[in-house]
Amino acid sequence: MKEVRTGETWVPKLTDVKLAPCPNPPSLEEIRAELVRLIEPNLSTLDNSLKGPVHSLMTHLKFRAGDKQFMLDVLSTLTDRNHAYFAKDYLPPKKNIAI
Repeated sequence: MKEVRTGETWVPKLTDVKLAPCPNPPSLEEIRAELVRLIEPNLSTLDNSLKGPVHSLMTHLKFRAGDKQFMLDVLSTLTDRNHAYFAKDYLPPKKNIAI
């Protein structure tokens, strides 16, 4: 939490958050991978003041378990609620269950 308060790690500000319902969310790992896939290629285009904090967020996403709802909120904010996860007809992939 200290890293967020001091600006070392980026999270969307409350005024910037764009919430979207996700009635059938995918797994935590899928959401994490999708966030990394969306953010990583765009790191070089960020303003210098954001590069460090966003890179720190990427480190957290890659190496620490996150909160599913928080990651969905970040994803809906970054994609302006326009992502397949938030579509009414989205169904997460079925898990393979070994018998």
